[in-house]
Amino acid sequence: MKINSWNVRGINASDKRKRIKRLVHDMKSDIVLLQETKLSQESYEKTLFKWSKWSSFHSPSIGASGGLAVLWNPLLIQG
Repeated sequence: MKINSWNVRGINASDKRKRIKRLVHDMKSDIVLLQETKLSQESYEKTLFKWSKWSSFHSPSIGASGGLAVLWNPLLIQG
């Protein structure tokens, strides 16, 4: 099982989301932890949540700081 963790320092920009998606694919990640997403729950649902078939949990940011997202491949991990 491969777990990757990044302090993304904000993930609102589409180019950053694409880079993270590519890294997840290239590194063959099973679980991904993203810190400092700087996303509200609404923004999360519009961006990361519709990423793919992966399951996820998100703790929204408070103001312009914080935010945590955990994503996992549901074919390998049930949660």
